[in-house]
Amino acid sequence: MIRTLKAMLLASMALAVFGALAASSAHAADEERFHCEAEPCKFKALPDEVVNTKTSHHVFIVDNAGESVSFTCDQLSGNGTSAKKTAFELELENIVYGSGAPGACKVNGSTGITVKMNGCKYNFTVTNAFIATGNEDANVTITGCEAGKSIEIVYETGCVATIPAQAPLKGINFHNVPKGELMTVETNIKGITVHFVGTKAQCLITPTGTPEGTYTTGNTFVTGEEDKVGGAMKAVWFE
Repeated sequence: MIRTLKAMLLASMALAVFGALAASSAHAADEERFHCEAEPCKFKALPDEVVNTKTSHHVFIVDNAGESVSFTCDQLSGNGTSAKKTAFELELENIVYGSGAPGACKVNGSTGITVKMNGCKYNFTVTNAFIATGNEDANVTITGCEAGKSIEIVYETGCVATIPAQAPLKGINFHNVPKGELMTVETNIKGITVHFVGTKAQCLITPTGTPEGTYTTGNTFVTGEEDKVGGAMKAVWFE
């Protein structure tokens, strides 16, 4: 009887260990990250134009004590990298807002603006713990700015809105359309720190206080950077 109980106990322990390993394996399989064909991964952000629509704008809205101002650009481009074929981070640099055409970036739909990145980069980070707290795939950190510099939104009127480097912000989702060929980045980031230099007449909003920004957009397309040898785009995806 004792021998039978010992056997049952050992069997139960073995099953428990197997179950823990299986759960750990399943959890690992569920981890979402960036993938590419060959490392280091090279990604390319493309204009998010959608054929026959006029909704392909990057929109950044700043609120301050009941007032608001809206910045729009017709597109975003840039280059991204991740060190490994499978990675939890993707960094987007050499970012350019606007196509360069007159009026490509505006404030309140009329006055022209210029967005200066001053070396600032967007670092997208994926963690299961983060995903579990909401419906977002990743957070984003504004980092790598030149010493003493921030992202600058320069008005034609002389006002300057600055967005400094800041801690991880929620609101990023990635999708494959189709898998391996193209990723889209959906953005809905709230709580962005913004500062203004100028008068209310110049900035179209009270420049003092604690302005806070929300960055929304359609989709930014991300594909593999072109293979310099064969000319084909490298496959990239998120899962």
